[in-house]
Amino acid sequence: MKKLALWGLWHVHAGHLAELAQKYASLVGVWDEDTKALNKFCQKYNVHSFSSLEEMLSSDAEGVIVCTATSKHKEAILTLAKAGKHVFTEKVLAITDKDCNEIEKAVKESGIKFAICLPNVFYDGARTIKSVVDTGEIGKVNCIRFKYSHTATSDDTMPSHFYCKEECGGGSLIDHGAHGIHMIYFFKGIPTEFKHIGTIANSNENAEKKNKDRVEDSSVSVMAYPDGCIAINESSSVTSGPMTLEVNGEKGMLLWSCDKVIKRSPETNDEYSEIKKLPGMPHPLKQFVLEKIDPLCGIDAAKAVSYMINRLYEN
Repeated sequence: MKKLALWGLWHVHAGHLAELAQKYASLVGVWDEDTKALNKFCQKYNVHSFSSLEEMLSSDAEGVIVCTATSKHKEAILTLAKAGKHVFTEKVLAITDKDCNEIEKAVKESGIKFAICLPNVFYDGARTIKSVVDTGEIGKVNCIRFKYSHTATSDDTMPSHFYCKEECGGGSLIDHGAHGIHMIYFFKGIPTEFKHIGTIANSNENAEKKNKDRVEDSSVSVMAYPDGCIAINESSSVTSGPMTLEVNGEKGMLLWSCDKVIKRSPETNDEYSEIKKLPGMPHPLKQFVLEKIDPLCGIDAAKAVSYMINRLYEN
């Protein structure tokens, strides 16, 4: 598709996705109910501001990027499906299982194309590790660990609405923790057992005032599979450090961190050795534009990630 629109400026990645839209296609306009924010955004990115939702829906945009509050994803996506617009949405799909089911039904019945913004599984390190695992070189996988952190809370750069449980559904787990959930799904699918611990470790007073709903800024999730494999997902908005993926098998292990992939297996004489990375795959938005959408950013995967997160919050 050649023409895209952007609905909503709620998400912190709206600007980045606008830039990618302008890179991969043509961004014909942006809509948000906040006129002041809309005008400021459109001036910055030199793009048309729609005067109403109706103008956006009747525009020649073939697809729409959804950056509304997560709590409004169902309303937005169902509206777009009814209008015949293809949908690219920020993560996560929705807060509740019920909303996810309704979105899935609308997407599949309308026949629109759909993709979600969960790019980490398409990076070179993740693809490299998966390719080695699939050969059986490290044997049966018994433990997967993924860590993704930043300091947006402790630096007080997180907007206030990202602490609103009603709009977000939670804190660190449902935010950037979703990337780790997606990564674990990539390797092992949906687990059968779920345990989650979320804490508030922040000591920044200004950020503390924003977090009126007391959503977690630090999260550890443990999941188990029928074959005994344990998956661990760590996320935090108060700790620095590199994104890290570790996959351990009966015969060896693989580690992706600091832009390097390390392997230990019989093939390396049980020594830790850096290996050459395979090429990554296109960003989900580029896949969406090219209409070559990998199932890992399709509706079934999007729904699975939300399902896993909801089970973790329950436990």
